[in-house]
Amino acid sequence: MRFIRYYSKMLDAQGQPHLSVEQHKMLFNIISLESRLDEIEKIKKVEKNIKLKYKYDVRIHRLKKQLNSLTLDKFPKEVIETMLFRSQQG
Repeated sequence: MRFIRYYSKMLDAQGQPHLSVEQHKMLFNIISLESRLDEIEKIKKVEKNIKLKYKYDVRIHRLKKQLNSLTLDKFPKEVIETMLFRSQQG
């Protein structure tokens, strides 16, 4: 949830960033993936069934892979700065 927290704090401090439509879509995809990942991790923690836990592990792995493909495993500040730069070039 590091992107969600960073973006929320950035909104409070600086207001909404001026992103292109494509970069805005990417940001929402990142936020959506983080939310889904957090939800599945919470469900997995309380799950007793081993088979279901395994299914959650597989889903968590897939979501993390998708998230990393969007963020390239960079810090939120770096990703947002890149998005802002691309939006200005655009």
